[in-house]
Amino acid sequence: MLQSFNGYLIFNAKGEISVKVDKRADGSSLLAPANVVGVSLLVEDVIPWQNKRNAQILIGAHLKQSEVRRVVDWSFSSFGNGITVTVNSIGGIVISSTSATLMGGSPTTPASTLITLSGTPTAGQTLTLTIDGIAVSYPTTAEDDIVAVAGLLAATINGHPILRRYIRADWNEAQGAQIYLYC
Repeated sequence: MLQSFNGYLIFNAKGEISVKVDKRADGSSLLAPANVVGVSLLVEDVIPWQNKRNAQILIGAHLKQSEVRRVVDWSFSSFGNGITVTVNSIGGIVISSTSATLMGGSPTTPASTLITLSGTPTAGQTLTLTIDGIAVSYPTTAEDDIVAVAGLLAATINGHPILRRYIRADWNEAQGAQIYLYC
């Protein structure tokens, strides 16, 4: 097993050794350059390594100077504290945030805020949530209900190519029309 990228070796139809990938490997981007003698790395998202002590991390993939390190511990940082969150809606749904920034980040807790939706969706309404200066919008339809809108807005946040690197929108139907945002 090639743990740094969840790969393994097989013999292909020509009898040659080939590399196969079992599943997509966990990954995150570095917030600061990795120091050769450094003992810690600042990454955008520690969630993939929370329960994977001794897992391997490949640093500098596809570079001559790449290296593999083991995860020995992880912690959240206060990096997410202060990431701005603004909400905007015109129409039947009111959207609010418990704070204007993500807050409460510590070594054991990610910075977070709670987004709450209330009211009745109307066709053509656009909900806009701006996180760290990046606007994410969801246009409602006549068939939407408030809980579905919350779920679809969370999916839109989690699918954003930049935000998904360091922001998570946690939602499930049991929560109703609330989205837990954390970094």
